[in-house]
Amino acid sequence: FANPKGGVHKTTATVLAAATVGSVRGRGVLAWDDNELRGTLGLRAGSARHARTIRHLIADLAQIEILQGNTLLEQLDDYLRHASDGSYDVLAGEESPRFAQRLDKYTVRRVLELLRRTHDVVCVDTG
Repeated sequence: FANPKGGVHKTTATVLAAATVGSVRGRGVLAWDDNELRGTLGLRAGSARHARTIRHLIADLAQIEILQGNTLLEQLDDYLRHASDGSYDVLAGEESPRFAQRLDKYTVRRVLELLRRTHDVVCVDTG
């Protein structure tokens, strides 16, 4: 879900798509908040047991990319939030504009390749 204009309900559409597909599939769906200014998708995912965001995942990306199988699932889980009904996972964007950053296409590709190893459907909310 991409649009450079703010306030056009990209986040709402992303959440609804992930929740709908996730409720039908039962698992394997992720919503990624790739908002370079201030991400709010993570706030809509229900309660989180941590405050990690895409910034934290990128900082550790090289160590996580080399993992396989259950080890990868367990490590990646430390960066994801989960919908309260369990229908989808969320990779939260940075909620503080102080830490906001625009990701280059190489980093976006690396993150997507990683997420596709553990999730069948990835919905991205981006400007």
